Amino acid sequence: MTASFGEEMRRLMARRGLSLHRLATLASYDVGYLSKVMNGRKPASRALAARLEEVLGAEGVLLAAASQAPGGKASAGPGRGGVSLPGSREPRLAGPFAPSVVGLVSRALYHRGPWRAEEPPDLAVLRRRVAAAWELRQSARYVALGEWLAGLLCDASAVAGALRAEQDTLEATAIVVHACNAASSLLKRLEAFELAAIAADRAYQAARTTGDKLLQASAALRLANVFLSGGRHGEAIEVAAGAAEPLMAGTDAGDAGTAVCGALLLTASVAAARLDQAAQAWELLGAAWAAGLRLGRDHAGLHAVFGPANVLIHGVQVATELGDAREALRRADRISIGAVPAPLAERRATLLIDIARSHARQADHAAATGALLDAERMAPEEIRFNAVAHRLAATLLHAARGRAPELRALATRMSVQD
Repeated sequence: MTASFGEEMRRLMARRGLSLHRLATLASYDVGYLSKVMNGRKPASRALAARLEEVLGAEGVLLAAASQAPGGKASAGPGRGGVSLPGSREPRLAGPFAPSVVGLVSRALYHRGPWRAEEPPDLAVLRRRVAAAWELRQSARYVALGEWLAGLLCDASAVAGALRAEQDTLEATAIVVHACNAASSLLKRLEAFELAAIAADRAYQAARTTGDKLLQASAALRLANVFLSGGRHGEAIEVAAGAAEPLMAGTDAGDAGTAVCGALLLTASVAAARLDQAAQAWELLGAAWAAGLRLGRDHAGLHAVFGPANVLIHGVQVATELGDAREALRRADRISIGAVPAPLAERRATLLIDIARSHARQADHAAATGALLDAERMAPEEIRFNAVAHRLAATLLHAARGRAPELRALATRMSVQD
């Protein structure tokens, strides 16, 4: 007879001499919740199984037990470098915000203490874990990303503080920067702007200690995006344009540098559009287009996601922010959703949200609803947590006055009320 998840937990804890309270501390999970899982009163989530695998050295036993439990699902498969990504699941709380996810990341940002595993994580493992975090962000799996970052932030910061060899310390600090950048990006999406700014600033200050100009520019990109989403558009332009300038002048930036430069210019372009500065917005977009031509392809790395397709998507966004629905839809017609790499589900969904906004401005509510439904199919959590999509759905719901069952069903899934 196959052992249950709780039985395997007990066996592995006994093998390592761990109490339930010690395990809860190492894994950063509530001891009461772990007790219920161990005693079979609650099912083990894929994220919990992945975390306990790491802490207990279970070698796949717990993931297998979780998938065999009633209602269990098969593993989402390994991410880059063999790091198992947490499986997608429903958020703990519905609605545009996720206080439970914000709380997880907030506690990890302020974590002070040793790494959560019993042995310090290897730098190569941390690199794979931070790459996996950005995979989750780009695929708009925000709940899983919050749980993933809860462990990564704690381990990366503790290891960076414990290392003594200069080269290892620099590498660990770069991992901290990328992890804090991912946290900032997630918190920004969940509209926890103050925490997002703290994470971005922490990344920037850490990047400065390395002397790595590219790393500093990628941290500046995240800070500019926090300012953009938080309504501080002038500051977004100042930070983004300032960080892009030296990269534009440099000839040895490489693909990663060109990608960061282009992404910074796109951020500044959208910020200018939100200030209704059309000439500046289009000029900045043109500069980003030139960077995209230099790059010649779509680039997705730890420093930035950028390329010709991304410039086209931002062209739609700039026109949408300027209130020019006709121009936004004209530009959208030039973009094939299939041309956007499939792993960039967040990019695909945000494009469709902008298309929906422009259709709504033209009072084509059916087309707007259709675009939102397409976005939900591509990235369900982007729709669930995107405040712009929530406001648009509420507006459409009010205009429909109960005559659009598909829209009402979508609004229910998003926890939007008329």
